[in-house]
Amino acid sequence: MQQQIEQLNSDAIQAARLGDDTRAESLWSAALALDGTQVSIRANLSRLLFKLGRDEAVLALLDGVPTALASPALLMLQGQSALRLRRYAAAHTAFVAASRLLPDDPSVLLALSQAAIGSGLLDQAVTLLQGLHQRFPAEPEPLLNLAVAMGESGRLDAAAALHVTLLDRYGDQEPVRLNATRFFLQLGDLEKAEASFRPLRGRVVQSLAIALLNAELALARGERDTAHDALMAARALDPRNLDVSLPLFYGLLDQGDHDKATALIADLWPPPSDQLPSTRLFAAIADLPAADQRALGLSMPLTPADLVKTLPLLDPDEPLLEHCRTALCSEQTLLYERPGKPTRGGSQSYEVLDRSDGPWPQLQQRLRAAVTRCVADYDGHGDWYRAFRLHERTPESLRLSGWGVVLQAGGRQLRHTHPEAVLSGVLYLGLPPLNSAAETREGALWFSPPSWRTASEAGLFVQPAVGLLVLFPSFLPHETIPYTNEGQRICLAFNVS
Repeated sequence: MQQQIEQLNSDAIQAARLGDDTRAESLWSAALALDGTQVSIRANLSRLLFKLGRDEAVLALLDGVPTALASPALLMLQGQSALRLRRYAAAHTAFVAASRLLPDDPSVLLALSQAAIGSGLLDQAVTLLQGLHQRFPAEPEPLLNLAVAMGESGRLDAAAALHVTLLDRYGDQEPVRLNATRFFLQLGDLEKAEASFRPLRGRVVQSLAIALLNAELALARGERDTAHDALMAARALDPRNLDVSLPLFYGLLDQGDHDKATALIADLWPPPSDQLPSTRLFAAIADLPAADQRALGLSMPLTPADLVKTLPLLDPDEPLLEHCRTALCSEQTLLYERPGKPTRGGSQSYEVLDRSDGPWPQLQQRLRAAVTRCVADYDGHGDWYRAFRLHERTPESLRLSGWGVVLQAGGRQLRHTHPEAVLSGVLYLGLPPLNSAAETREGALWFSPPSWRTASEAGLFVQPAVGLLVLFPSFLPHETIPYTNEGQRICLAFNVS
């Protein structure tokens, strides 16, 4: 059998060299079917799948490699796939393991800094990047990531200064101008964003990233027709790219053209059978009227009333709840109106739930048990449940990540979804008193319908209570109704991936 496996491997390598990716994948898969313990063959197939952009398949393959046998190259491959899927905690774990094997490798440390930024470990990222910048002062990447880390941690003046320095030194490099444009656009400084982007305009027809940013700038200027034309030009570069198709979709819905919007989604649905669907795609489908959802062949409408679950998780007098509330309010990464997040009139932290100290391990255990029960309850909820393969998930395979949100009186969260997850939730740790003169929906979590939905397809209001857990599919758009009384609305928001 070993001789047969070696022959399959050799033939697959030759097919890959000739550009026949389909044959190479088939041969390596056949070899693994004979002996799944062959790490070298698993690695070869993973490299091919990574090149093809099939990151889910890469992670599935590499999860089967024992840690003791994982090489730095395989760990980097695993981390990069997780990074592309925005699974920052998984990427961080892989890169940390790689850094133990190659502690001074700049590519490993740079990748680790990216995962640390995504995971909210901003102090770690800043320390790594400052060290890399000192070692390689002529390289732009450490400085570029440092500017991102500074911006994410709320040090906006320092981040702006770094972006200006980068533009002065490396303004001829596309990533430098793209990042600076996004940063200034996020700050609302349209003049600096336009100035940073101007040298890139000639490359709009060649680069998808530039074409998309060109459309964002047009929208920021209030030029909807120009933005639509820019997105149509971008779609010519990649017709199935969601970053292109979804802004076009929402633009069509804003104009009331449901037929064209539904036709656009029909080109993307269903996804290939070997890929999990995008939460962003389901969010778009959830925004369609029920009749248009059925036109796509969905077996049931994606309505909040059917999909949102609530259960009391913690008793209001339970010590764990008070411990979590105290830890969250003293969290150093809480940043007021964190740029790029939907929080207004309040603060949002970075990842806390995966911490190994404080109340978080105990809370994670309680949340995991509750989520496992709810996942079982979702069985039979139609296409979305099967599409995300929730029926295949074990409690151990559920990845939970959570962050704090503290809203002041009048604070709210804007309408949003959680594109990096499958399920999302919120656990209420502290609430202001209700205003007796206010309407009863004050403070509610609102699964809000878009303006074009009919009255019969209204959203769902969930009234908060201390200790209450609310769980829902991540594609459901939601926002909050502000409290008017003084006091803080303190909660832990979390994702399940």
